[in-house]
Amino acid sequence: FCAFLYYNNCNTKISTTRKVKVIEHRTEVKKFPKCRRKNTVQYGEKVKAIAVYLTQYQLIPYKRGSELIDDMFGIKLSQGTIVNFNKCCHDALRPIENNIKNSITNDAGAIHFDETGIYIDKKRQWLHVASNYKSIYYQAHEKRGQKAIDEINILPNFTGTAVPDCFKTYNKYSNCDHSLCNAHILRELNGVSELEKQAWQNQ
Repeated sequence: FCAFLYYNNCNTKISTTRKVKVIEHRTEVKKFPKCRRKNTVQYGEKVKAIAVYLTQYQLIPYKRGSELIDDMFGIKLSQGTIVNFNKCCHDALRPIENNIKNSITNDAGAIHFDETGIYIDKKRQWLHVASNYKSIYYQAHEKRGQKAIDEINILPNFTGTAVPDCFKTYNKYSNCDHSLCNAHILRELNGVSELEKQAWQNQ
């Protein structure tokens, strides 16, 4: 599918007369060398990039992302199509993801570990993070504790200094040194002050 956007010259406001002018319909068939599966390509890379950017970076729901692309560019994308764009992007980024993961695992310095609750398809899950001064690795998992940490497989092989919060599961890993995160310690002290009405932590 080839589409060309013709924009009106307007420096101060968005024109409401912008439309996609379809001058040709084209499909391209690609065959993957390993699995020999054929895929039919209909949309250009810019359309795919916009859809991924809106739903993954700006966190716009698929339905609203589809409506926004239609409103702005006159291109009607189904929510399923956007899901497929995201899957293709995910697969293409896998080597980079592995490089980040390996870089953090093999770092001999200090690595921050943490997890926070999120919802995926209305189900409670956990977003795990491992980061150093130059790289961050995120992975969602249905579990918070050791099962997730083992399957993510960074901390079990890490030999530097782990810097987590007070979540006791982190202390089960003995291949590395341990240090508590200062930001979490300060948060705990603030909690003592606010909830317990104690003043010793301010001294």
